[in-house]
Amino acid sequence: MKFATIYVVPFFGAVVLAIFTLNTDAVHPYFFSEKITKKLSVPKNFSTYYSNYDSGIQTELDLAFALKNKNTVVVFGSSELGRDDPQGAIPFRFIPEKTGINVLAMGRAGNQLFSIYSQLLALHKNLNHAKIVVILSTGWFSNHYAEGTSLASFLEFNSNRFLSVIMNDSTIPDEFKNPVFDYVAKNFNNINAPTRILKKMNMASHQNKNIFSALAYYPLQKWNDKMISLIHPTENIELENVAPIQQEKKINANNIPWDSLCTVAIHRHELTATNNSWGINNEYFNTFIKGEKKEEDIVPLHKNQEYADFLMLLKLFKHYHVKATFVIQALNPYAYKNLNEVTPFVKSMEQELKKNNFPCLNLYVENEKDYQKGLLTDALHMGAYGWYKMDRFILTSYFTDETKSN
Repeated sequence: MKFATIYVVPFFGAVVLAIFTLNTDAVHPYFFSEKITKKLSVPKNFSTYYSNYDSGIQTELDLAFALKNKNTVVVFGSSELGRDDPQGAIPFRFIPEKTGINVLAMGRAGNQLFSIYSQLLALHKNLNHAKIVVILSTGWFSNHYAEGTSLASFLEFNSNRFLSVIMNDSTIPDEFKNPVFDYVAKNFNNINAPTRILKKMNMASHQNKNIFSALAYYPLQKWNDKMISLIHPTENIELENVAPIQQEKKINANNIPWDSLCTVAIHRHELTATNNSWGINNEYFNTFIKGEKKEEDIVPLHKNQEYADFLMLLKLFKHYHVKATFVIQALNPYAYKNLNEVTPFVKSMEQELKKNNFPCLNLYVENEKDYQKGLLTDALHMGAYGWYKMDRFILTSYFTDETKSN
């Protein structure tokens, strides 16, 4: 009796208290996956920009539905998406206003190709014929960026929900899962307090190496699976009957006065770049350039992880029949010394895109004489003139018809 009083009763009391505490609204989100409920709604207008998924599961739902919607284009990019756009030329503003076609944009600095790959792999059930535009930043393939997506960015853009789908959905081929497992395993020791999903991915990578590793990790994997089933139930993001699919629109892109828009964009940019002859806005030139040309640290193709991730993304798009298009961003040739060493990467990307029948808008030029000032607002981020060229490319790639109709 004394034993029960001292040990058993307090133990069960603690268990009951823990269960009650974990299920309170204040504490529950820190331990359990946010669940999809009927209260979550899908907005009718998908013309918006998300820098990441900090807004929670509604952002994931918006993206998933946008991928399924025939009248919506999804743009993936990085730092260029969140910059100032005083002329309203950026696709998620310009295209909806001028045509009524929806554009949802996702990404900020760090959202490189493996991050994009893993996000879309988790949403694979929404990819069939999805209209996806990927902005390829030429700078991703040099300097430290060539090492691929950073761990911080991978974790920022991939929730436990996304990772759980990748881990547990048996319909995803191993050839697409394993690179995610291997990425997690490679970076596992640098993850602070890894979740059980990340632990499972790490173990899966090691188990794939050989039979001895598979046997060694088996007990740990079974225990981890049991805990995951209690704490992180698999939640695939599906949107059947959540909102109506809109009818695809057709427009006549030639009705938009592109030439006059571009002329105005170039002129307005000139007014912001008065302290230099490189076509770079004054503030950026004074802060980052200061009259000195940069030199890119070139990483060879066979050692370039970002380029390998580019090829994996193409493979994913082909497998899931994605209507993908790509935009290769320029680098300002006035601001760089060795773009002749960058050019082979751009040509190689163009060749791969052509081989896989993915349309591409290549804005990159190597020489100053071929560069139109105003295409970029600084050394590497698009200005209004560049955005207008991208707007036109998107519309002519996906929605152009001889007549406009709703």
